[in-house]
Amino acid sequence: LIKSNNRNVRKGIKLLEDLLRKEVEDISKRDYVYYLAIAHTRLKEYDRALAYVDILLSAESNNRQALDLKDLIQHRMKKDGIIGMAILGGGIAVIGGLAIAAFAASKR
Repeated sequence: LIKSNNRNVRKGIKLLEDLLRKEVEDISKRDYVYYLAIAHTRLKEYDRALAYVDILLSAESNNRQALDLKDLIQHRMKKDGIIGMAILGGGIAVIGGLAIAAFAASKR
């Protein structure tokens, strides 16, 4: 998962979901759920990643790996949200500037 491209991460998610449905042992299921959370984090699908982490934490509320991953996901959500808002704000400013310029040009 660490160096995989998005297409391969998606294939990995499908495989892990299939394994999760077929597995009977809780220990293996826990591992699959954890790796699914990591995979969705890699794809920036933070809501899904948090859902998987919350499943882990509902079974093991003190699971250090899950708690750390949840913190990482929340940090990335905040960071990507700030960056996303900056990009959106910049785009709106450019569009607004173009609209004002077009309006001013039409008044001449």
